[in-house]
Amino acid sequence: MYSNDEMEAWIERALDFGIAQVDIWYFIGMPEQPRASVLETVDYAERLLRRFKGANVNPMICPMIPFLDPASTFFEHPDEHGFRVFYRTVEEHRRGMERAS
Repeated sequence: MYSNDEMEAWIERALDFGIAQVDIWYFIGMPEQPRASVLETVDYAERLLRRFKGANVNPMICPMIPFLDPASTFFEHPDEHGFRVFYRTVEEHRRGMERAS
């Protein structure tokens, strides 16, 4: 775990070392996430865009989708985060994508 200040310092160093692009993903729609938290995320993304204006730093806000990223904290420890994993294998994910609901 790291703070936003630590992440911003890392971004600065990465850009100094010639990293061409930094994508930062923020997910909304987490179990029990309050509306205020989502709005704070929007405000922070705007702050990053202002701070790194002209650099290829891209904060993105995305809704939680039906699939959790394998190997992510949420996938590996779903109970701790209020999730239930339905698909573990590639084949299970493939079949899950065929289901509309």
